[in-house]
Amino acid sequence: MCSTSTPRGARLARRLAAHRLDTWGIPYGAGPHEEVVLVLGEPTANAVRHGHVPGRDVHLLLHVCAPTRTARIEVTDTRTERTPPDPAKLHAPGAEDTVTVVAGGLPDPPDEFREGARYEAPRTDRDTWHEIRHADRPHVSRLRHGDYGIHPATYVTRPSVSGGGPPWGVLRCTTARSHHLVKVPYGRQYDDANREAARILTGLADFRGAAASAGEEWLYDRARGTGTPGNHSTWNRAGNIQHMAFVARGSGR
Repeated sequence: MCSTSTPRGARLARRLAAHRLDTWGIPYGAGPHEEVVLVLGEPTANAVRHGHVPGRDVHLLLHVCAPTRTARIEVTDTRTERTPPDPAKLHAPGAEDTVTVVAGGLPDPPDEFREGARYEAPRTDRDTWHEIRHADRPHVSRLRHGDYGIHPATYVTRPSVSGGGPPWGVLRCTTARSHHLVKVPYGRQYDDANREAARILTGLADFRGAAASAGEEWLYDRARGTGTPGNHSTWNRAGNIQHMAFVARGSGR
């Protein structure tokens, strides 16, 4: 499938893929249908946002294998002069080789981010790792999952800013398939809003409980109203600890 390198083109690509899945027997509203559309939306949007070249199109390849119940998604952005190497030409890793797969860090808050509403984004690191683990390569057993990306990949292009941050922050929680973010205002006078944001995250069906890590413990205490609302450093520390502990304990799955 081909679409223009614009936000509208990315939306049309997602709709066309959704329609194609439906015609292939994976109907609208079904869990697999929603999961595939959710996953392909991330690289499609990134291709438009970070690989935009006027006059060139984004290419989306969607392949569904019914016997293995798997879907393969390939997105090629418009920068055709900077293509990755052919996987068939890559050598198997040696004893001292390191294989790095960049699958994105924590998501950026959306432009329409609102207080009191939970924003959910897919975990591209988890989906990429599981696809690699199930690949038919002899060296797969030697690979291990490592998570080195906390901030979104786009942060590396941002200039440093001195003098204070925004008047709001983010409470975060990582689950098996998603990142969950809730916007919170900054200041002790917003204790109720901060507590409600923590309640939203601790109310997730797969929230692991206060004993899982110091990050979950902080969210749990906040939801109960104990402690102070904290500040940007507190929120980042709690979110990072929760995320890294979750990934470390789940890397064997």
